[in-house]
Amino acid sequence: MLFTIFYNALNGMRYSAGDVCLFFLAAAVGSVLLGLVIGAVALRWLRTANRPLKDMDITAQIAITICCSYLVFFTAQYFLRISGVLACCGAGD
Repeated sequence: MLFTIFYNALNGMRYSAGDVCLFFLAAAVGSVLLGLVIGAVALRWLRTANRPLKDMDITAQIAITICCSYLVFFTAQYFLRISGVLACCGAGD
């Protein structure tokens, strides 16, 4: 988040103190909320693939977990321009 502010400042964008505070608040809260939403969807999906001793379900659970982390990070970082790391932490909760 701090990198984004400095990078934009070097490219000529002006920030006031209020703009910086709003950016941090939106990035921190928005990242965690996005992570929680996508994590809840992934958890619901993981619960459907939970038959004991079925190899296919184990493979599906691993694929869902890996895809969830990449999807959360990529969506937050590149589409919404908020913190992908915080979004991944939110999805892990």
